[in-house]
Amino acid sequence: MGRNRLPVPPGDPASAARFRSLRGALERDDLKTDVDAVVHAAATSPWQGVRPGDIIRDNIDGTRRLLEAAAKARVGRFVFFSSLSAYGRIEEKTVDENTPSRQPDLYGLTKLVGERLVAEMLPRASALSVRLPGVVGRGAARHWLATTLAKLRAGAPVTYFNPRQPFNNLVHESDVATLVTGFLHGKRDPGHDAVVVASSSFLAVEEVVRRLVSMTASRSEVACNGVRPGSFTITFAKVQERYGFAPLDTEAALTRYVREELGQVGITQ
Repeated sequence: MGRNRLPVPPGDPASAARFRSLRGALERDDLKTDVDAVVHAAATSPWQGVRPGDIIRDNIDGTRRLLEAAAKARVGRFVFFSSLSAYGRIEEKTVDENTPSRQPDLYGLTKLVGERLVAEMLPRASALSVRLPGVVGRGAARHWLATTLAKLRAGAPVTYFNPRQPFNNLVHESDVATLVTGFLHGKRDPGHDAVVVASSSFLAVEEVVRRLVSMTASRSEVACNGVRPGSFTITFAKVQERYGFAPLDTEAALTRYVREELGQVGITQ
């Protein structure tokens, strides 16, 4: 999903065969009148060399231009990949769709604005904003699991916090793909909906780290640096009830992710 690209809709091979995908730059109106659905996964997140203006241009201006094109093409379905970053500072122990947003950073703010643009600019379409935690799968980057795995594979030191905190702040890309294709195929009323997703069940943070070390056979120095505030778990009852979301449990998602990154065969769910 390159920056300023229209992404190929995700899904298993059988579902993907039913789609005809288009690619183009968000700066131009590339949508034609025969486009049925848009899956908007293009975004720029904070990283070295990324300027605030880049994030605003790509995540807000780019989303607005795409929505203008979608409205013009009378797109019937629209999926927007949002983020838990839209919540900003989380004080609750459990996060769901009703958790308030408090002082989100610039990236989180652009995602929150994106959700509101979708609701405002496509009132006659069926639209879904998916607030993603850390998405795992081959090539995952820029979240705690991905950076920890990279350090372990490189033999670099690893530190972590809140060892006994229950953890399910991840979702495997295959589960996201299943949710999206189900939304695109199912019968939906017009209007915008926002949902939170995550893996099912929990592992303690220290157990997550232990499993990563074991699966990578890493010799990294690993240390726990105590407890910090702000930890939470995620509940996804809404997306489960409305859209049949049935994700991998945390252990299975973690194991599959590591095996994919290590290039191991015989991966099962």
